[in-house]
Amino acid sequence: MNWRPNRYPVLLLILLVVAFASFSPIYAQSNSNLETEKGFFQEEDESAIAAEEAGDKELKNSEEEEEEDEDKKEGSGDESDVAEEDDPENQEGDEIAEEDEPPVEEPMDVEDLEGPTYASPPEEEEEPSSRVYSEQRVRPVENLPPSRTQEPKIDPNVTTEQKVPHPFADKGLIRITREKAYLYQTEVSKQDRASSVRFGFFDPIDLASPDTEVAFSDLYPESEMPMLFYDYEWQFWKGFGRLGWKLGTGIYAASGNGAFKSAENAALTPRENFTFIAFPNTIGLIYRLQYWDTQPVVPFVEGGGDVFTFAEIRDDGKSPKFGAAPAAHVAAGASFNLGFLDRSSIIELDREFGINNVWLTAEFRKLIGLSDKFDFSADVINAGFLVEF
Repeated sequence: MNWRPNRYPVLLLILLVVAFASFSPIYAQSNSNLETEKGFFQEEDESAIAAEEAGDKELKNSEEEEEEDEDKKEGSGDESDVAEEDDPENQEGDEIAEEDEPPVEEPMDVEDLEGPTYASPPEEEEEPSSRVYSEQRVRPVENLPPSRTQEPKIDPNVTTEQKVPHPFADKGLIRITREKAYLYQTEVSKQDRASSVRFGFFDPIDLASPDTEVAFSDLYPESEMPMLFYDYEWQFWKGFGRLGWKLGTGIYAASGNGAFKSAENAALTPRENFTFIAFPNTIGLIYRLQYWDTQPVVPFVEGGGDVFTFAEIRDDGKSPKFGAAPAAHVAAGASFNLGFLDRSSIIELDREFGINNVWLTAEFRKLIGLSDKFDFSADVINAGFLVEF
C-alpha cells in the first residue's frame, strides 16, 4: 500500500520530463518557422507595398491623362456642337464662300487712273483659294474706255492745246479746259428770226394843235417822255450779211392841262387833265453786216414807213379824240454779241429755248412826219436787247 503512493508521483514526474523533452523541439521548430515565415511575409509585404505604390502612381497618371483627353474631346465636341447649333448656316456659308466665292471687282473712277491699267490673274495657281488678288479689283480691260487701254499720247512738255483720243468724242466732246470743264459740240438750231425790245425818249417838237396852233410842248409841258419800241424780224436772205423785213410798234404817253382857245384866257391854266397816247406802228427793211454767227459786233441800217395812231383822253367826262398820221423813219446802229462773252450760256439757251444769240443793241432813229396836220418828226436814241432764234 505504501509503494503505490510513492510510485505515482515518480511516474508523473517522468511523464512530465518526457513530455517537455518531446515538445521543446517542436516548439523551437515552430518558432523558427514562424520567424522565417514572419520574415518572409515581412519582405513580401514591403515589395508588395512598393509595387503597389508604383502601380498606383502609374495608374493614377494614366487615369489623369485619360481624364484630360476625355475632357479635351468633350470640350472640343461641345464647342463644335455649340458652333454647329448656334450658327450652322454660317459654317455652311463659310465653306461655300471658300469654295465658290467669285473675285470681288470694285469700280474705279477712270479719272483716278494715271495711266493704262491692266487686269492680270495670278501667274501660279497651286490650289483653289478664296483670296482675292489685288489685280482682280481693277476693272477688266474691256470695260475701260479706249483712251485708258492705250498709251497716253499727251506730251507734258507741250503747253499748247493737244488733240488726244477720248471715248466721249463720239458724243460731241471737243475740248476739256484746265478747270476740267467738258465742252461739247452741239447742233445749232435753225435761225431765221429775231425780236427786239428797245427804250428811248421821244419829243415831237414839230407837233401842234391844228385848231389853236398851240405847240404840243405848250399843251403838255413834260412832252419829252419815254417811248417803248418792239420789233419782230424775219431774215429771208443770208449771204453777204443778212437782210430781213420787220414789223414794229411802240407806245408813248404824256399828260398835261391843255390850253384855252381864246387869246384872253391863254395865260390861264385849265382845270381839266389831258392824257395823250401814241402808237408808232412801223414796217421796214433791215440789213445787218453779219458774216458769221459768233461775230462780236454787227452794224445795221434800217428804213421804212410809219403810221402814228394816237388818242387824247380828258377827265371831264367828254369823249376822247382819235387820230392817225403817216411818217417814215431811217435808223442806223450796232449790236454787240453777248454770247461772245459766254458761249456756253448761249449753247444752253439754244438747247433749252432755241435762242441762238443775245445782243445788246443801240440805234439812232430819225422820224420824218409826212402829215401837214400832225407832224411826228423827231430824233430818237434808243437801246435794248435783241434775240435771234
